[in-house]
Amino acid sequence: MITHIVRPPDGRTLAVNEQGDPAGLPVFVHHGTPSSGLLYEPWVRHAAANGIRLIGVDRAGYGDSSRHAGRNVGAVAADVESIADALDVSGHGLKDDADGWIDDDIAFAAHWGFDVGDIDRPTLIVQGGDDRFVPRSHGEWLAAHVRGAEVWIDDADGHLTLLENRVADVHEWLLANS
Repeated sequence: MITHIVRPPDGRTLAVNEQGDPAGLPVFVHHGTPSSGLLYEPWVRHAAANGIRLIGVDRAGYGDSSRHAGRNVGAVAADVESIADALDVSGHGLKDDADGWIDDDIAFAAHWGFDVGDIDRPTLIVQGGDDRFVPRSHGEWLAAHVRGAEVWIDDADGHLTLLENRVADVHEWLLANS
């Protein structure tokens, strides 16, 4: 694992972990709340074998990343841009996961800082139909509002089974749509 500390223009600290194929398609992994940028070993093995460079980011207020009080969901885009610049990454896929948890809860309930209807890149929405943490209706709402998104909502999956059972499928989709 390669670890980096990146400082965006506002001076905060962003902790970044890289694993997989160093020359592969860069894919940013954003864990859910509360979580860090540590990467799950089965994902890393699959990524390394399939030409994917995983870039895990400690969310604001978790791990070694500074808190970013008052942020909205869209603020992560500027963080990703700072990390991409620091790591000299061009063309990347996004893979979507205390003080930070409180900030997350506020950010999720507030305006996200962008309109999901403005997303104009290939988008995959994956939702477990039996998810006990994030309601199915959230995935359905995103599906209805993100133009052209490919949507996989499967009643056979919950929240954590997606991480165990669908990563290879998501990696294949990212490679095919990048």
